[in-house]
Amino acid sequence: MLDADLGLANAHLLLGASPTFDISSVIDGNKKMEDIVVECHEGVRLIPGGTGFSELAELKDWRFRFLASELGKLESDIDVMLVDLSAGINPQIMRFLTAAHEIILVTTPDITALIDAYATIKSLSKVRNGAKIKLIINQVRNDDDVQSAFQKLKRITNKHLHGIDISIFGWLPHNWYIHNSISKRKPVSLLHPKSLVARRFQGMATKIGEAHSRWRVNQANPDNCDMSFFAKLEQMVFE
Repeated sequence: MLDADLGLANAHLLLGASPTFDISSVIDGNKKMEDIVVECHEGVRLIPGGTGFSELAELKDWRFRFLASELGKLESDIDVMLVDLSAGINPQIMRFLTAAHEIILVTTPDITALIDAYATIKSLSKVRNGAKIKLIINQVRNDDDVQSAFQKLKRITNKHLHGIDISIFGWLPHNWYIHNSISKRKPVSLLHPKSLVARRFQGMATKIGEAHSRWRVNQANPDNCDMSFFAKLEQMVFE
């Protein structure tokens, strides 16, 4: 997992990790990427983003190119790379989204969150034709919340944008277990493995694993072979 909320990273808190170094040490040339990787739970490894470094929020092209190159050195040791992006539509975020094999957009049923989600989709449509966006609706109270939020976002997207495919990837309930896991700095899937939210996460993890397996099969066919995320990411800076 790459915490790409560069400058305001917090994934290490949710995973109960206390990294000695972060991505700022790599960008400054003081550490190699493999030196800052933190071993977490169940085989998950974290690349911690920097905290309190405003210059990381919008890297210059040469620094971003260097970051992409360093990330690429980890490719042979990685099954799936999850990139946790901050909210926003700045060019740095668009680079990550354009390079990603799959885009999962997290929102809530609140109208303000849906407007922000649409703004992200609109910005992405300008740099990535035919984007397929999967939605996670967070903090829902029932299935009506899920469908209502999805339909609102789908209507405005279909009305104003073309060639964008959005679908529901999953939803997460608004409940005590999530708040408890955050306060205790331990993933809810480990702290409350039998809870509904843990089962929801497991279902989404299974989907991600299946998509990765299909991608690996396609890579064996030269006609369907796709560039790696890391190669795409490094290429983005030249456009």
